[in-house]
Amino acid sequence: MVRRLSFILLLVLFASILHAERTNYLYSFNSDLNEGISQLSVMDIYQDSKGYLWFATKNGLNRFNGKEYVIYRREDGNEQSLSGNSIASVTEDQDGYLWVGTNNGLNRIDLNTDRIKRYNSGANGLTQSSITKVYSDAAGYLWVGTWGGLYRFNREEDRFERILLDNNLEDISVSALFEDSAGRYWIGTRDKGVYLCDNQMNIISHFTRESKNMPLNNNNITSIYEDTQKQIWIGSKYGLNKVNLRENEVLSFTSENSKLSNNTVRCLVEWEGKLLVGTFDGIFALDPESGQIIKVAGYDDINHSLSHYSVYAFCVDHDYTLWVGTFAGGINYLNKFTNRFVLHRPEDELNIRTGIYGAITYESPSDLWIATEGYGLLNYNYQTNTSHYYLIDPSAHFAFNTNIIKSVFYEDGYVWCGTTKGEIYKFNIRTKTFSLYHKYPVEYSIYSIIRDRKGNLWVGGASTEFGLTCFVNDRLVTTLTNNVDEPFYLSNVRCILEEEDGVLLLGSTADGLLRFDTNKKQLTKYSNEATVESYRIPNNYISAIVRTKSGEIWVSTYGGGIFQFDKTEHVKRVMTAGDGLLDNNICSLVESSDRKLWMSTVNGLIMFDPVGGEVRNYHRHNGIDIREFTLHSGIALPDGNLCFAGSNGFVTFQVAAMDKNENIPSVVLEQLSVNNRPIEVGDESGILDKVLDSMDTIRLLYNENNFSITYQALNYIYSTQNQYAYKLEGYDADWNYVGGRNSAFYTNLSPGKYVFHVKGSNNDGVWNEQGRSLTIIVQPPLWRTWYAYLFYVIALAVISYVILHYVNIKRNLEAGLKLKQLEKQKQEEFHEAKIRLFTNFSHELRTPLMLIITPFEELVKRVDIPAELHDKLSIIYKNARKLLLLVNQLMDLHKNQAGSLELKVSEGDVCEYIKEIYYAFNQIALTNEVKFSLNCTPKTINAWFDKSLLEKVVFNLLSNAFKYTPSGESVTMEVSETSWSGLDAKQTDGLYKDENANYLVLRVKDSGKGIEEGEVDKIFTPFYQIPETSGINLSGTGIGLSLVYTIVQLHRGVIYVDNTERSGACFVVILPISRSAFSEDQIENIEFDKISEVTNTDDISASLPAPEKVEGPKYKILLVEDDKDVRSYLKKSLEAEYTVIEAADGVRAYEKVVQDFPDLVLSDIMMPKRDGLELCTLIKNDIRVGHIPVILMTARSMVVHIKEGFQAGADDYIVKPFNMDVLQTRIRSLLASREQLKKLYGKRFSPDVMGIEVKSADERFSQKLFDVIEKNISNEKLDVELLCTEIGISRANLYRKLKSITELSPMELIRNKRLEMAAKLLKESEMNVSEIASHLGFNSHSYFSNSFKTFYGCTPTEFVQMRNNQEQGG
Repeated sequence: MVRRLSFILLLVLFASILHAERTNYLYSFNSDLNEGISQLSVMDIYQDSKGYLWFATKNGLNRFNGKEYVIYRREDGNEQSLSGNSIASVTEDQDGYLWVGTNNGLNRIDLNTDRIKRYNSGANGLTQSSITKVYSDAAGYLWVGTWGGLYRFNREEDRFERILLDNNLEDISVSALFEDSAGRYWIGTRDKGVYLCDNQMNIISHFTRESKNMPLNNNNITSIYEDTQKQIWIGSKYGLNKVNLRENEVLSFTSENSKLSNNTVRCLVEWEGKLLVGTFDGIFALDPESGQIIKVAGYDDINHSLSHYSVYAFCVDHDYTLWVGTFAGGINYLNKFTNRFVLHRPEDELNIRTGIYGAITYESPSDLWIATEGYGLLNYNYQTNTSHYYLIDPSAHFAFNTNIIKSVFYEDGYVWCGTTKGEIYKFNIRTKTFSLYHKYPVEYSIYSIIRDRKGNLWVGGASTEFGLTCFVNDRLVTTLTNNVDEPFYLSNVRCILEEEDGVLLLGSTADGLLRFDTNKKQLTKYSNEATVESYRIPNNYISAIVRTKSGEIWVSTYGGGIFQFDKTEHVKRVMTAGDGLLDNNICSLVESSDRKLWMSTVNGLIMFDPVGGEVRNYHRHNGIDIREFTLHSGIALPDGNLCFAGSNGFVTFQVAAMDKNENIPSVVLEQLSVNNRPIEVGDESGILDKVLDSMDTIRLLYNENNFSITYQALNYIYSTQNQYAYKLEGYDADWNYVGGRNSAFYTNLSPGKYVFHVKGSNNDGVWNEQGRSLTIIVQPPLWRTWYAYLFYVIALAVISYVILHYVNIKRNLEAGLKLKQLEKQKQEEFHEAKIRLFTNFSHELRTPLMLIITPFEELVKRVDIPAELHDKLSIIYKNARKLLLLVNQLMDLHKNQAGSLELKVSEGDVCEYIKEIYYAFNQIALTNEVKFSLNCTPKTINAWFDKSLLEKVVFNLLSNAFKYTPSGESVTMEVSETSWSGLDAKQTDGLYKDENANYLVLRVKDSGKGIEEGEVDKIFTPFYQIPETSGINLSGTGIGLSLVYTIVQLHRGVIYVDNTERSGACFVVILPISRSAFSEDQIENIEFDKISEVTNTDDISASLPAPEKVEGPKYKILLVEDDKDVRSYLKKSLEAEYTVIEAADGVRAYEKVVQDFPDLVLSDIMMPKRDGLELCTLIKNDIRVGHIPVILMTARSMVVHIKEGFQAGADDYIVKPFNMDVLQTRIRSLLASREQLKKLYGKRFSPDVMGIEVKSADERFSQKLFDVIEKNISNEKLDVELLCTEIGISRANLYRKLKSITELSPMELIRNKRLEMAAKLLKESEMNVSEIASHLGFNSHSYFSNSFKTFYGCTPTEFVQMRNNQEQGG
């Protein structure tokens, strides 16, 4: 092992020495961009601010965009052309002008307009026409060096100033100009060395060959450069100089003391940490640290790393690409991305034609053995570039016929080779000889040779008989058998992989992927035609099978991309061109050292990361230079390199060095064509006044709506691989991805505004997402302009006026009719609103009236006044006060909605007025144990206000406050005066505004429950009450706050709820109190009225007689009323005759109906939780209690409301207020009718017999009961238990229900029903008496006859005879 390693190290060392002695230099330049350049002698290279490259040649100036050149030359008679064709120097100033120095004057190109201005000899201050150097310094000054002196451009005067050096000598010939990092100027001359000057052009030093302290090696200076270490380098006609100002020394490099082969130094640049020196004999690299110089590029090697040996110019562009201009070889360029792939063509060195390169194997990391199709076996060392071809048959006249090798396999110093003639050879590497191992009886191509873990040699080839063969102990096994020992043959096997011991994966060209288990003798097929999805592969042509380091197996196909294979999940993952692959035609598949998959395809190479999913494509024009890759010809080498072979050579590349080009290219707009005519700046079309890329907006006429735009991404690294996408905003819905096409076309665009967007990517798919945009306005034709439309409108208006003049009378009539209809509609709507208002009014009014009128009627009927008179009078007084307030509020609300509520203000002390209301509420505060306070600031406020309306406002606000304030809490009323400036601007919306007016601020605060945020906007709505919050001390109507809101608005004020208070509610009223806030009609001079107490002085003289006592059992009545007073009064009025039970709401009432089975329900309609209508509906739909009569009481007296009650099942309906005698009479009548119905049901209980249509709950119950009896009429076991089960009711409830509606027991009911059926059968059927008795479930004839006689008054036989006599008499 140690000997082998030593041998390898010696071999590598020998290869390195051999490589160093060869002339294959370190830098491999590309020179494929010279097609189209004006001339091949490139004297200067410059990149402008947009990214264009400019090449100065001896025959014109060239602007390059990566795809094509635009050439600027001198044109005789055209002042807009260059003054000369031999270009010496190019630079751009800070104003966007490109300065071009020629042998016949200076030129300035405006990059925005593409216009050229000449600065000829003698004009504009220039006295010399032969320009040697143009230079723009850091301060923006332009310097021009000529054969006859130095000039500086004066931008303000547009002329040049002469700069005199060396005692005013004017004949100095300037050859180089440079400003260093310290702001000093270095001026190189043709014969006077170098001048070092300050920014005022005072000479600091003068370096010449004759200088004693710091001499140069020559006075003819060609170039000056400062590197990143601040070191100054000076190139001359006789070598290179390094100037060290700190040490006051100059270090000279010439052919005599360094490895410079030529002393003519023309240009200098720093690149990749080295100082590159361009000479007459190629390029040399100087290491600034060691001072060592080596030649890195020349013209004397086979590959010609430079297109010419004479180097004139260097330029490093924005993407860090090195550009080289040569004397007669044009342009050369170099970038780390241009040499990622190394193409090997060993036949060029030997001047032979080898044919296609194929399968690859290796002995050592750099020692490759490659199969060729026509020149045998190639041994190639890609580090030393040494090669040797070994022919199988050297004597053949036509070597290509007998020396075609299709497969290679390295094993223990031998290379196994499979040929196209069905031969297997072993090549001995030590002796360099071929020996025939086996020859098949037929000629066919052998594509794969492997050795399995058992030592067997497997061979796959393009044959139907010998597609897969095996050599066991060097003996051929041609017949393969399955698990039943039947022979089978595999054809066209191209690749083989041992999945595990004894299991092979075989790739064929037509049968897909085959898994051959030699242990079990099983063959599993995976093909494109498989019906099971997990067995279906994208294509049947298998080109490679690879096991990765992680154990995954990936298979490539020629036509279907790649897929992952697993022995349990089978086909797991498929990757195709639709998933980002460059091509579906995969030639070879290998895994790199970083566990990525690399594929060669028809169009290039692909990298795929199975873990991250990244796909990176390298087109064959992206520096690969292989015309077409060969199938089954790729390999990963141990040193990290990959090698793929093709038709014209093979490429190697280091995976670790495969950086992605992350440089974002700038995108420029280059050419506009309208109606297939190119548009130039300033032409007769007038579209462009600048070059297209400098335009933000262009305007096109309506007939110029067919145009094309050419664009370019300024990426020079394999620019043919640049990709583009564009979109015309306003026309295209999405981006158009057009590949490498750099032009967009649009036709027949409608007039309007569009924005053209274009973006581009570099060769590795890195996009400039910002791209470039251009606004395009297609103007409408004259007849579609705004002034044309204005004319159309005016003309239309005139015509319309003429027409309308003649139809005016008709329109007026129609309008009048519509107005009347509208007024009628409004009147109807107003009338409906009034009806709704007074419906609610009557509901609230009638209940108190009932408690006033009815007691008075009782008092009038009585002759004496009992002791209870006091209580009744108290009730009358209390409800009279409540009625008075409620009626007044309703009337005021009605007045406002009708528009008749008027404001009449007078002057007075508002504080004194509010105090009287405060005193009136003091008694309420004491009664409710509420702290009540008033605070007036100031004590006297003289104000204009409506006394009666303000009373209603304060009264309702205080009533509301006391209503929601519990005992022990407080109510506060604050009154203050302020000006407009003292008000909160947020709360003045809708308030009368006058800077000089005064305003009253009234705040009523309580410490009650408060108002929820969501309820604030609703509380001022008429009749609205906050849910679930009936007042603590009083019940509410929802009218008071609505009335307050209306009065405040009428007073031109505002009211709002102040939510800043922590607890309770705070109502704030702001009213204007200055006379200027009111009109003259609203002013009323009346004396101040005090609030008077309401007293009842009516004389009560009538009395009511005492009710008569009722003998016998009392009926039970359920009284349902939410008003406690009404409920108490009705109970006292009814309990003399009836047993009265009470309920305050519909929920509790229903529970008592089911529990207590009352004889009658007397219920109010408007109740909380569940109203009377819902209660009635529940009772009538409950089979247990549906027979109980229901009387509804309500204040809603309209027909439609009464109809609602009867629809709910009510037995009677009484409207408040009512007379107690009337109510008692209706109760007695309803109970009496129920008693008669009981008796009737007891005798003739069948609804059919009675001719009654089944509607009520009682009748529905009876109908269901009778249906059950009729269904089981013949059943002797028909009894109470059976009835309860069928109906779904308990035994007790059944007894009570039947007693309440029939006065019969269940068994009596069954017997009577059977007797009724017996009478019917005796009349209608031919059955005899015994048959009928048996049929109806009577167990004895005698019992049937006795029962029939008791019920009908005659025996069954007599009943039949009576029927017969009637028929005969008829």
